[in-house]
Amino acid sequence: MRHSDSTPFADFPRPTSQECEAVHRLLFHLHGDAVREDFSQNDEPVPEGQYTSVMDALVVAALSQATSWSNAKRAMNNMKDVYGSTFAYDAIVKGGICKLRDALRPGGMQNRKSKILMGLLQNVTTRHGRWDLQHLLGASDAEVSKEVISYWSLGPKCGHCLMSICLKRNGFAVDTHIYRLSGLWGWRPQDAGVESAQAHLDHRIPNDVKFPLHYEMIIHGRECSVCSGKKSKSPCPVRAELAR
Repeated sequence: MRHSDSTPFADFPRPTSQECEAVHRLLFHLHGDAVREDFSQNDEPVPEGQYTSVMDALVVAALSQATSWSNAKRAMNNMKDVYGSTFAYDAIVKGGICKLRDALRPGGMQNRKSKILMGLLQNVTTRHGRWDLQHLLGASDAEVSKEVISYWSLGPKCGHCLMSICLKRNGFAVDTHIYRLSGLWGWRPQDAGVESAQAHLDHRIPNDVKFPLHYEMIIHGRECSVCSGKKSKSPCPVRAELAR
């Protein structure tokens, strides 16, 4: 079963289900320890399975975009120390942007992240009267994406992360690492933009490997000396596998 009903590149046959399964197995073999470390439950800001609030889940998605999960966890854990909770929205807004910036500093990108989060909190309460997005539980995927990207600096990836971690829907989010790798591996047309690449990969990748493959590709994009753009004489094992 697949999540997206269509792809903008109907005549582009890759990746195949077999390729996705093979790459998933290889990446887990190569980077399984790194993936497990990145998702260590010892310092998760919220216990696994507890993102029942759509608003909370969107905050997590917003703080984790354009950075590693470990950096996002550092920021959210410090927010717990400063505000008593990562999701103490009243205290965050009352404390102001400078206090929020300092709270996010351990995770980096605090100037931008503080503006994104403060803007999100202000816009949600202006639009809905409170910090509540539970109505998205009954919304279509398109409606969820439309609302998410209507908030300043939140892109399609945030929408797909929200659908994955809270709404329990199968989706494949594309970040800069995945966009680059999918081009290197021939999994999308070279002239495809990020949004069209996301729609294509979401359609082509089987649901049962979407979640692990997403994070495995991110780790590989950071750690592979070839795929990360570093000069290396060693071949990329994934490209070797796909060339077989």
